[in-house]
Amino acid sequence: AVERSEWHDAFGFHGFFNFGHVLSDQELSDFLEMLPSSYLSGVDAYDLIDGLMASRKFELAKKIISKIQFKWKMRKKYLRAKFIG
Repeated sequence: AVERSEWHDAFGFHGFFNFGHVLSDQELSDFLEMLPSSYLSGVDAYDLIDGLMASRKFELAKKIISKIQFKWKMRKKYLRAKFIG
């Protein structure tokens, strides 16, 4: 399975941050529509944003950024994401 390493074909994966690799843009967009914003408070959400930005999927990244709620623990990543979006 793929963990926090470079993406490669595998039997499975761990982490929400890998959804950009396995879901189509539409599937990911639909998933984000039904996902409560409270699920987007951890490092996985920010890693997914970084991956989407690297893949030039800016609209999907912005969709996540718009739903993220501020958490003091993640303040640096939050501010960086808000300034990107």
